[in-house]
Amino acid sequence: MNRKQLMAEFLGTMGIVFPPIAYGVIGAEHGLIGGALVSGFAVMMMVVTFGPISAAHLNPAVTIGFASAGRFPWSRVPAYVSVQLAGSLAAALLAALVFRPGVGAPTPMFVGDWIRNILLESVITFFLMLVIMAVATVKGGNVGTAAFGIGMAVVSGVLAGGPMTGAAMNPARAFGPALLAMGPAFTALPVFIIGPILGAVVAARVYEAVRLDPDSAQNAPAVIAPENS
Repeated sequence: MNRKQLMAEFLGTMGIVFPPIAYGVIGAEHGLIGGALVSGFAVMMMVVTFGPISAAHLNPAVTIGFASAGRFPWSRVPAYVSVQLAGSLAAALLAALVFRPGVGAPTPMFVGDWIRNILLESVITFFLMLVIMAVATVKGGNVGTAAFGIGMAVVSGVLAGGPMTGAAMNPARAFGPALLAMGPAFTALPVFIIGPILGAVVAARVYEAVRLDPDSAQNAPAVIAPENS
């Protein structure tokens, strides 16, 4: 396994988890639109920074979605997911040091409404993953275009789902903060695991089914280093 790719996933996941936590503490007066922009801009920055190294999955649901579509080896999924979750926890610990423990965990408005919450997370992640498949698995793609498209998909998802679930669209976005917060945020963690993974897997398979030119497709990352590197 390429250690540089794993480090990129760790740092990149930290980079998308910490900013919305901080916004929730010190900038929440600007409301949902501000939160959506912070989340989207953070994703844009991390995709530009680490996309050329690891394809900037930064999300266990995305990694599993790529693997389900045959665009990433299943053998590497555990390592990618592990460092993504570690990056999430590191971001939550950093936020606890800077602000206070247990801040920034997405929590559904109706904690007990499992079906509706999971369905909403699935739907908004579905559309996010469609965009990711389009920009990350096409040969000759531009990292700037990919970053913009993915970032805008995140903004759209937060605006659509934020009021109801917090719109994580990413198990790693919820994992670290929920682990430190415990309580309702931790109880709701399955929503942010099941929903995004389900949405990402369906989206990845759907995109493969509608792809016009299979010969133009590539893996994510395009170059996968040997297992022992």
